[in-house]
Amino acid sequence: MRSRPIASAAAAVALLLLQIGIRCEAGVETPLSAALARGAGGGLELARRLERSLMDGGHSASSLSTTRLASRLSRKMLTNETLNQGLLTAAEDGDIYVVDTLLGQGADVDAVDLNGNTPLILAAGNGHIDVMRVLLNHGADIDFQGYFGATALWTAVDLEELDAATFLLEQNADMEITTDDGATALYLAASNSYLPGVKVMLEHGAKVETRYLRTGHTPLLRSAWLGDVDIVRALLDYNADTEARTTFGFTALHIASLAGNLEVVTALLSHSADIQAVSFGNGENVVHLAAWRGHLQVLRVLLGKGANVTAVDVADRSALHYAAYFPDNVAVLTLLVDDGLDVNKKNAYGSTPVHLAAWSGNAANVAFFVSKGADKDPGDIIVCGCLNVEIDSDYEGCPEGNCESDEDKQEIMHLLGAASTPQTLIEAVNANDMEAVRRLLAGGEDVNASDANGDTPLIFASAAGFEPIVVVLLDAGADVAARDSRGFNALHFAAMFGRTDTVNILIGRGAVVDDPGVLGFTALHLSAEEGKLRATRALLAAGADPNARTLKTGSTPIALAVVGNHIDVVRQLIGAGGDATIASVGGVTTLFDASATVGSELIMDLLIEEGVEVNARSDSGSTAVEFAAYYGNKGGVEHLLSKGADPALAAGDGVLDEVCGCLEDAGDTSLRQCPRGTCQTQSDIDEIDQLMKGAEPEASLSGSDRPSPAQRSPEPGMGTDVEDCSQISDRLARLDCVSWSAPTT
Repeated sequence: MRSRPIASAAAAVALLLLQIGIRCEAGVETPLSAALARGAGGGLELARRLERSLMDGGHSASSLSTTRLASRLSRKMLTNETLNQGLLTAAEDGDIYVVDTLLGQGADVDAVDLNGNTPLILAAGNGHIDVMRVLLNHGADIDFQGYFGATALWTAVDLEELDAATFLLEQNADMEITTDDGATALYLAASNSYLPGVKVMLEHGAKVETRYLRTGHTPLLRSAWLGDVDIVRALLDYNADTEARTTFGFTALHIASLAGNLEVVTALLSHSADIQAVSFGNGENVVHLAAWRGHLQVLRVLLGKGANVTAVDVADRSALHYAAYFPDNVAVLTLLVDDGLDVNKKNAYGSTPVHLAAWSGNAANVAFFVSKGADKDPGDIIVCGCLNVEIDSDYEGCPEGNCESDEDKQEIMHLLGAASTPQTLIEAVNANDMEAVRRLLAGGEDVNASDANGDTPLIFASAAGFEPIVVVLLDAGADVAARDSRGFNALHFAAMFGRTDTVNILIGRGAVVDDPGVLGFTALHLSAEEGKLRATRALLAAGADPNARTLKTGSTPIALAVVGNHIDVVRQLIGAGGDATIASVGGVTTLFDASATVGSELIMDLLIEEGVEVNARSDSGSTAVEFAAYYGNKGGVEHLLSKGADPALAAGDGVLDEVCGCLEDAGDTSLRQCPRGTCQTQSDIDEIDQLMKGAEPEASLSGSDRPSPAQRSPEPGMGTDVEDCSQISDRLARLDCVSWSAPTT
């Protein structure tokens, strides 16, 4: 049972006064002990004096004067505001007598407290069915939405008040009303692992395919993630779609395989879940995901059921590449190698499994690969490169226990036969070798020497977040303002990679916080674009301009954060004075940027609240909803229409008129590509087309009956162009490329 809100002291005093006045008029004695038990704080002495003056008139005045005092006090207390506050508190406490009396005195049955809760919502959250019945008999709105869109039913489910939830369902409460982020009562019950709540909702006909806006999860997807096999089975019994997908195209079987929940995997397979399905984004299958997390038993079941062990993802990574990341994963690696996977297969980035094991600091995995004949050349992978991952990034960093000492790193270097003594200052910095850095500086190495791209040792150290080395370089005279050939300095790279401590060090040593580089990108632009919240906070605290604009497109940090769907960063920028209504070149508003981004409905709401016009037109005449349709963002189209977008406003003007027109832009690196998971089939296109024409889509949101793919030009790559990291001459760009080669969900 979840904890319940405590009535405020002011509310307690208000109700105590009302009880005194009401019960005196009714000739009912007020129990002082009950009044004191309400915990009214500083108002208790006033309440005691008031009760004594009302109930014991012989101590202060005649009975007549006492009666007159009670009458005057009652009339004064029973104002609408006091009545409403008393009703809210009585409903929360389950005091049916006071509730009924206050309603008779004129209290508003749908009054709201500071959190937007009505008496019915408060009663439901506390299981007071008799009070709920009285409130409904007095006309209470059963579907009133309070804070964050919660209804009485939603609240009863959230607080696990099953009888209250059942009562509301019997009174025809709307089961499909969602909170502001798209959660229905059924989704909430599933998300809370509350099986009785799930069952009662299903028994009363709740829809099983509703979606939570933040993740695209249906109740089944959420339950698979949580590993709640009983809820998964209950949902499957009500025909939940096993092929429903998250925003990034993961099915429930993908999720269960990743989580290693054998019972959920078995339940899904027994309901014909597609064992060969691949995700929309990186193209992972269930074998990849189970191998990545070292789930040997799940992997055996999947392979026994015919899962494709030789499949590769869009970056040409095999299951061995995925398995290499997980520590001490030798049993899984052995199973995969025995099934014929090649230990020397290169992915699209030029990395073999042993490279990825070395990057993650997995000595046991490296030793296994070497024993199986793996090429020991470490290439461009930094041994223990996982140490360079900032904690607020999309990556997990090193597995627990890995790369905790220099000995760990040296062990892997020895297994690979790699040289361990850097010969140049840049090599020493990239190896995070403080001893070598000091030795080379003492030997006269130029602290500001740069490579062919103009990158200095300080830039490399800042990008990697090697704070002790950054300090040593600065103490040795490193130029904090030095720019590379692209116009970026150390602060730009520290911000882009989310190295918050480095950002603070550089600013403290004189870095210009709003240095625009060559193209107008400040450090804040880069941290916002990459979704680095902590670095963004540090820059703003140092005075960075949240409304700075790039030179070519006029983009603000907010616009770049919106493109990346980084809502926390957007909120941070707005809170620091960022103006969400500033449009980029061509009149493209931030709502346009959000509309082309799958799963950005919450950001859309935030932008609209900040004053961005839903039907604003760009200089070419297009609108945000037209933009969403062009980029195949069905959820975005639906959401914008619900916010008043007019699909006819720019229809037929020849600009972005084609649904999923982004398919025609495939391969053109100068143009934005189709977002991951969009425009996959002709059905996807037809559903958006129906929405834009004002019709309800006929196909399921889940895509359970997926027809043949839509006719399209060459594959768009879902907005990502796979690069061969080994062919990138720029060391920093190569570092960025390699860091993005890690699988993500």
